[in-house]
Amino acid sequence: MNRKTTSFAALMFIAFLFFACNNQSKQTNKDTEHNNNTTFYKAGSYQTIVCAEDTKESYTAYFPNAYNPNEKLPVIIVFDAHARGKLAAQKFQKAADNFGYLIVASNNAKNGSKTIGHTVNVLFKDVLSRFKIDTKQIYTAGFSGGAKIATSIAVQQGGIAGVISIAAGLPQAGQQISNYFNFASIVGINDFNYLELNELDKQMGTLGFAHNLFITDKGHEWPNDSTINSAVEWMQILAIKKGIVPSDDHMIRNYIDHVSIHINKLILEDKVYRAKQEYEVFLSSLKNLIDISEYEKSYRTLLKNPNIKTQQSEFKKIAEQEGSKQQAYLNYFKNGQFNKIAQEIELQRKNILTKDFAQKHSAQRLINYISMLSYLFTDSYIKQNNLQAAENVLKIYKLADKNNPDVYFFEASIYDKKAMDKKAISSLQKAVSLGFSDVDRLYNTQYFNRISTLAEFDLIIQKAKKNFDNE
Repeated sequence: MNRKTTSFAALMFIAFLFFACNNQSKQTNKDTEHNNNTTFYKAGSYQTIVCAEDTKESYTAYFPNAYNPNEKLPVIIVFDAHARGKLAAQKFQKAADNFGYLIVASNNAKNGSKTIGHTVNVLFKDVLSRFKIDTKQIYTAGFSGGAKIATSIAVQQGGIAGVISIAAGLPQAGQQISNYFNFASIVGINDFNYLELNELDKQMGTLGFAHNLFITDKGHEWPNDSTINSAVEWMQILAIKKGIVPSDDHMIRNYIDHVSIHINKLILEDKVYRAKQEYEVFLSSLKNLIDISEYEKSYRTLLKNPNIKTQQSEFKKIAEQEGSKQQAYLNYFKNGQFNKIAQEIELQRKNILTKDFAQKHSAQRLINYISMLSYLFTDSYIKQNNLQAAENVLKIYKLADKNNPDVYFFEASIYDKKAMDKKAISSLQKAVSLGFSDVDRLYNTQYFNRISTLAEFDLIIQKAKKNFDNE
């Protein structure tokens, strides 16, 4: 494929460390044979595997019910933004069992890691030397910052059959793409990255990539396993179409049934513009695989619905308004205009109560966008030791997202720096009670110096570890 460039808008302040993976497929048969014969992995089980090259690196692997160590396996290599390897693997278990994939999820790759390139290189090397992998069926997937890792591998290294990008897109605006891969994106309708992924899906189609956008009713969070199963199912249909895997009439029929039911549901709910978009992906995926003439006829009938153009215009209008609001909010944060942000939160909370479907979700996304900016600015000010600015932003954070555990993590850090130990412990206890689980950040001296020596802090660490294990 010729080099192509995207031009979608990316969130500011989110830096990403680019890396170049080693050529993972050049492992010797001897290495593969040695690793496969030293350990027995049970079908239908999870295993934590330490990388041979660097024992500080590890991953969670899920072996599908049909796992056979003597057969080449397709693999999905998954990255979670918080390095929750087991959680990420569990999200793909249903798809793994249905389609026979080995799932591998990093326990080290996370947002802010300074060694992400090393982690990815070691992980790929270990997987491709330890297991028999079908190199035509290597897929990457990830959530949030993990999605940026997954897409970056496909964009920069190549050799990736497809990417499942959840809640985020490519690492940077204007990303050049030299390698072809199938691209599935999943985003919640309340996710602050919703517009970005809609635009990216459109542009991937313009660039000639097989693409599919799955929209959930969630915010910026992992989707359920059924949505992920649908994304993997679509990848399987494309693999059949390309002759990478044998044709499977039962799988094709299931795919047709699942998508048809969903499109019909959208039409009944009068979401005809979205139905049109999904119908186009459906037809493109099945073209030259089966006779689609009857489906094309139904599609032409759908196109006669006048609400398609109306809804398309409404979506474009909402997108433009929302994009302008996001830019205004960013400027308010930069200029310390916190009263204006507070007013916007109040306004958008009122808009959430409207009966207008598009306006309601746009309002929720804008509040979530304010929450995301609050996180970034509070974190930055704390690291700069600008406590007054951090406190000002934290007030906004509480208004936008009062039950977010990061609010109280940051509050505890500010109290720690102000030598208010009891309040720091109290805020941190609230953070873990709300589910805070990032133990590495608790140990980070940029946040805590004083209270880290207290007995209460050790109890908080234990609770955070338990939260992490239960995710």
